[in-house]
Amino acid sequence: MEELINSFEKNSLEEIRISLLSHNSYYFIDLRLFSAPQRGEDKAPTSSGFTLPIALFEELKNAVLEAEGTLTARELLAHA
Repeated sequence: MEELINSFEKNSLEEIRISLLSHNSYYFIDLRLFSAPQRGEDKAPTSSGFTLPIALFEELKNAVLEAEGTLTARELLAHA
């Protein structure tokens, strides 16, 4: 099973997708770059990305929040 949670454009040919995966009753979070060879073509998954067991989600979330704090402190975010 694969369930798309969210996606956002990286540029006109690429997007980042966050999905929930399950395999044999185990759940994973997948962050993956999808790319289209040319404009107008369907985007396909690339090898750029990673899959983590759900047990590591809190560590991932904390790392992203720490990165946000660092970027905010350095006034590198648009809302800073």
